[in-house]
Amino acid sequence: MLAKLIDLMSNTDRTVNWVKSEYPEEDVVFSSSATFLATSGDTPVGWSLRRVLQRRGVVVLTPNRVFFRADPFSPVFLLYLGLVAIVLYTFFNTRDWMTLILAVLLCLFLVQRLPSRKQIKLADVTRVEIRPIRGTVASGQLLTLVTGTTVANIGLVSLPDEVKELLLQDQD
Repeated sequence: MLAKLIDLMSNTDRTVNWVKSEYPEEDVVFSSSATFLATSGDTPVGWSLRRVLQRRGVVVLTPNRVFFRADPFSPVFLLYLGLVAIVLYTFFNTRDWMTLILAVLLCLFLVQRLPSRKQIKLADVTRVEIRPIRGTVASGQLLTLVTGTTVANIGLVSLPDEVKELLLQDQD
């Protein structure tokens, strides 16, 4: 239930439609809201300041590619944008410094949802790892895709078994 609400707030359907229109030859296998963090090393990031730089959006998996897109018109992005505007308006009217601190914290969440597009060809992936992760609110799975010098860490709420098989089929 919570995962469906998050998918709705992240505009998962709009991202799937974008993938289908840009790449009509690709069949969508899986889509979900996710976090995306590209690093240069394959060591786990854990609770690092680099996680502040991760992107939040939607991941779409096809048999040949993994797409990640952060939609600037998703309801959650517009919600954070509105909250930042209200808090800044309040700050300029009251000069209360606590509201400015709140605006900075809200901007961190807004920055994570700025428009972003990534595409990874599964043929370029040299290693795939799927590990469980646990956050402060929920648990999920971390999909790590290693391509040459780049490591893509994709945090998902859940990953169906057939999708895991598709990703791990070339790893045997």
